[in-house]
Amino acid sequence: MKMKKVLAGAVASVMAVSSLAAFASAATTTEEGTAYIMLSTGVPGFEWWDDGTDRAGLDATTAKITGNGQYTVSLKVDGEFEDDNEDLYETAPSVMFAALGVNNGEVLFPGMIITIDKVEFDGKAVDLKGTPYTNSDDGKVTRVNLRNPWVNSIPDDARTAKGTKEAGTIESDATWAPMFGTDGGDVETFEWAEMVITFTVSGIQEDNNAEGSDTETTDKPAGDTNKPTDDKNNADTGIEGVAIVAGLAVIAGGAVVVAKKRK
Repeated sequence: MKMKKVLAGAVASVMAVSSLAAFASAATTTEEGTAYIMLSTGVPGFEWWDDGTDRAGLDATTAKITGNGQYTVSLKVDGEFEDDNEDLYETAPSVMFAALGVNNGEVLFPGMIITIDKVEFDGKAVDLKGTPYTNSDDGKVTRVNLRNPWVNSIPDDARTAKGTKEAGTIESDATWAPMFGTDGGDVETFEWAEMVITFTVSGIQEDNNAEGSDTETTDKPAGDTNKPTDDKNNADTGIEGVAIVAGLAVIAGGAVVVAKKRK
């Protein structure tokens, strides 16, 4: 079987249909205090939100935050995802949206700052453009946007190891799209089998340190174990509805997806 080139739709098309999305819950299924990758590839269903939905195609390795220090999380394509046309994917086709999240991090580790050390695809590091910042959409999940076409300004609660947006000491190049440096352009299109994020946590007070192991591999979660959370900022950031919007974008943008076919 051969994997052909994948053409993703323009983010402008995504924005045109984003208002139609029914925003989903921000609930996660990892243990509280655990870091994980959020991802949308632009192919409907080929994504990871750690929301309890059984999605074949990606296996997640998470990291339990136990205090200040360096951690690693990853997503690996398992070659089991098929779309409605029975196209089989053994590599991911693109990156429409990506972020790093920590479940209930704002509550467990108030003031926690996440510094992205390295983002790799199949062992090759991405040249980050701009400074990623830490913030939260719902006051619970701590997050760092790596590519988010639904954001167009730095939020008031943005913070980095250098400073904060509120104090005016945050880096001038702080951005919600450091992974490719494209805030609103075309989706970055390339094939990859494994995405790895290495990051450093700082700002956690000693009495807030969590206990537990550092990493955990999640292979197709069984179900949603969390109640939905009411996030009033969803419409502004578009994160919780990216999965639905991504599917609409493929249609609205006239994207053509040609993937590996069975012999």
